[in-house]
Amino acid sequence: GALLSLCAKKAAANTVSRVSQSVPPRPAPHRPLMEAPTVPSSSRRSGSPLRVPSAQPDTRYMMPLPSDVIRFNSPEGRRIFKDCVAEGGTEGSYYALADAFTTQEEAGSCGLGSLVMVLNSLLVDSGSQLFSYAPWRWYNEALLKNKSTFLGPDVHKRGVTIPQLARVAHDHHLQCSTILAGELHAPTADFAPAPKPQIGDIDTFRDDLKRVSFLTPEECSATARCGEHRMIAAFSRASMKQSGVGHFSPVGAYSPKHDMCLVMDVARFKYPSYWAPAEMLWDSMKEADMDTGLPRGYMMLKKACAHHSSHEHHQPHGHRLRSVASRRGG
Repeated sequence: GALLSLCAKKAAANTVSRVSQSVPPRPAPHRPLMEAPTVPSSSRRSGSPLRVPSAQPDTRYMMPLPSDVIRFNSPEGRRIFKDCVAEGGTEGSYYALADAFTTQEEAGSCGLGSLVMVLNSLLVDSGSQLFSYAPWRWYNEALLKNKSTFLGPDVHKRGVTIPQLARVAHDHHLQCSTILAGELHAPTADFAPAPKPQIGDIDTFRDDLKRVSFLTPEECSATARCGEHRMIAAFSRASMKQSGVGHFSPVGAYSPKHDMCLVMDVARFKYPSYWAPAEMLWDSMKEADMDTGLPRGYMMLKKACAHHSSHEHHQPHGHRLRSVASRRGG
């Protein structure tokens, strides 16, 4: 009897084993490679939606230009450029600046990026080299920051003011004249050792646009671009209906026929180059810079060549500029 009972148990065990082998295994529940973090209900406010942090950083690709300006690389922008070429308004700055077009290296370095572009367009020898360019000498933002230590280590985040950029230009062998677009309600001592700023108007601005855009016979005969001028505009992005606050960029050309100037925007990751009405750009310079209390404006820059006096400064057509010293009693 015991033997029969043992045989029956073994037969039953074999039967269960065969049945279990014939049933496919139960699949494991699917899990994504990366599960989004969950927020405990106890940590959320009553009635507030569940917000799950994004796995990807918030990024964006460029910004649309406002309708008041015209994209350079557009059918209308090309038509204005052709008219400007026919007028001669690209001979002064455009080709040299296009040859040295620079994208600012940091989100807050538009001022330094603009000055790098101007220095290289004027063929200014930096006199030193960086490891990344060795053995070649060429300007970039790091070289400017290394020499102008007064800017501080966080300049790439907070940017520069017009007085600071004028000082940096002076440190790198440029004659610099600064024209502001409004009345002064703040001291101007921070410009030293660069010359004090002057007060301009829309007519002065148009005259200077012509000066940087058209070549005079003397400038045509000059060597090493000693007679050429460049312009860096400091304007309010908000006044131009653009994203941002203050901004610097070189102006590369001017068409008197259309009364429009070409802003060669160094923040090329954000906005392309565009034609802006001269009066609109001038008006955008009138807004005061919160850091200095001074209105914005533009800088006229020229290579300090050996045969030019180091004390020679910019004199506009018609002498419309008013010096700060004469207006402030010295």
